Amino acid sequence: MEKRLGPFRKKGLHISGYLALKKEEREDKIPVRILEEKVEDLKGKALILILVGNLKGKKWIQGFLDRHSFKEGKDYLWMV
Repeated sequence: MEKRLGPFRKKGLHISGYLALKKEEREDKIPVRILEEKVEDLKGKALILILVGNLKGKKWIQGFLDRHSFKEGKDYLWMV
């Protein structure tokens, strides 16, 4: 993950947290919020960058964000 986020950090992007499907400890000590917890408070306050590699995960995340009225291009971006 750091390999993909490195260029953003070099441009001054501040990473305030991660969303995940399960609780995990990160070496960088940045907080991890479980995706199924309340996420509506992120709208308008954070841009979510989605870094997921498998199709099943992508479909699940898309459905989750759609159900919570997040808008692609405004609230989140897919990273390749």
